[in-house]
Amino acid sequence: MNERTRYSQEQVLLSSERTALSWTRTSASLMAFGFVIEKFGLYFSADHLTSNLLRHSLWMGVFFIVLGAGAAFFSIYQYHEVRRRLKTDGLPPGYSMLVVPGINAIVGFLGLFLALGIVLDFK
Repeated sequence: MNERTRYSQEQVLLSSERTALSWTRTSASLMAFGFVIEKFGLYFSADHLTSNLLRHSLWMGVFFIVLGAGAAFFSIYQYHEVRRRLKTDGLPPGYSMLVVPGINAIVGFLGLFLALGIVLDFK
């Protein structure tokens, strides 16, 4: 493998990591938006509005939280697909390619736990 090819492979890998971390930010934003939507319905329930609004805000909020968790898990899949096609023998010693998928997995599982907790707490 010549120097130019190795450099290109490293660029693609690092670009893939940046993309996966962008998906992490998107996932966290979707989950935060869902949480705000869900809590917004509780704010209106204090004004004795219909429970229909409360139910709609609950499910819309849970939808966005699960959508964010799904985006985190999908980014892991995309990252592994790119990594699988690359030769990564030119990386510096001690460079771990498990950090980015690990972060996305944690964000995804926390989102699912949040959605489950909201649904189970709904009375």
